[in-house]
Amino acid sequence: MSDKATPRPGAKRAVGPLAFLGAAGVVTALNLIPHGETVLYPLAVFTTWVHEACHALAAWVLGADVLGLLVRPDTSGLATYAFNPQEFGTFSRATTTSAGYLGAALAAAGLLAAARKPVLHRPVLGALTLLLVLTVLLWVRTAFGVVVLLLIAAGLGAVAFALSAEVAKWALLLLGLQTGLNAVMDIRALYYVTGTSDAQTMSRLIGLPPAIWATLWLAIGVVVIVLSFLKSVAGDEPKALPGIRKT
Repeated sequence: MSDKATPRPGAKRAVGPLAFLGAAGVVTALNLIPHGETVLYPLAVFTTWVHEACHALAAWVLGADVLGLLVRPDTSGLATYAFNPQEFGTFSRATTTSAGYLGAALAAAGLLAAARKPVLHRPVLGALTLLLVLTVLLWVRTAFGVVVLLLIAAGLGAVAFALSAEVAKWALLLLGLQTGLNAVMDIRALYYVTGTSDAQTMSRLIGLPPAIWATLWLAIGVVVIVLSFLKSVAGDEPKALPGIRKT
């Protein structure tokens, strides 16, 4: 006699390690080759929204009034908020300032983790659709931001509720990879920027040169993304499925 595990009919499959590595290689290459970013433009705008939404959400949670969330055609962005200095102190301001890069890294880790769980693919994409729509209604005031973010929301909603499970799986994986890559690569600009930046804001608030804050965020982001990457490549331990006993 022997017990043999058989897959359930119609069972959803997670992204395998080789497929994950292949997707990561393609996304990285497109970000590095000339004009490759054009192909990934909607994903780049999405990552800008993630970064600025993390600033805005942190400010809102800590008691500030969010005035606007700006996403520009060149994929740069800005979150503006007003606060009472007596109530919104140094800790709150530093936390809100750090929330952009660190929040994007954590968001990428969450998206990659969800990509490993087929049961989460559609719910997570649906939640992202809702968050996009809510932030547009509450905070976005420019025509470009409203139109493009709503188009992205419509696309994610279609993937979540109308298209196949395979499309949902790959969409979530690509979002996670691009968000993670941007969370790390975008920090490079902080070493050269001459205008206002998150790192310069932290330097004014707490001290230390802006490059120190950029390096700290970069190190934390790299650790978070690398651990998520390794977990995705290693895969989750397979769970035993009910078997059919044969004689």
